[in-house]
This record gives sequence, structure tokens and C-alpha cells, in this order.
Amino acid sequence: GVCNMRVPFYVYPEGSKHVTGQQVGKIVKVWAGLGTEMFTDADKFELVFPEGANPESKARLLGSLFLLNQLLFEDESKESKDE
Repeated sequence: GVCNMRVPFYVYPEGSKHVTGQQVGKIVKVWAGLGTEMFTDADKFELVFPEGANPESKARLLGSLFLLNQLLFEDESKESKDE
């Protein structure tokens, strides 16, 4: 599409120096389309799990995705207007 914007958040192994190419997974905020981005508060993400990740690691990454969404992409001003 016209605005094929993707915002990546890379996942590195514990204790690594965060060197490009050494990431083991990633969370990417994906452009959901003009209508969705303008008229809704919905966000679209892509989650790439590390190879061989166990269910606990996958759950941790999914929780990290929810945290990133809440901290960086949710608009707090909308919530305060409802009160």
C-alpha cells in the first residue's frame, strides 16, 4: 500500500549487546490501512517467535507485545474524557 509503515521492536538473547543481526525474535507494529488507522483505535502487530521457543517464552513475548501497545500506542487522553 501507499503507507507500508512498519515499526520494529527486536528481541535479543539475555545478556547480549543488542548487535544487529543477533536478534532472536521481533514485534512489529504494522500499518493497518487508512480507514483503520484514521477511524478506529485498533492496532495491528506481527510477532516473530525465536526458533524453538517453549510455551512460557511465547507467553512472555505476547505479554511484552501487550505492554508495548499500552505504553506506546494507546492514547491516554481518550480515556480521561470518558470519566
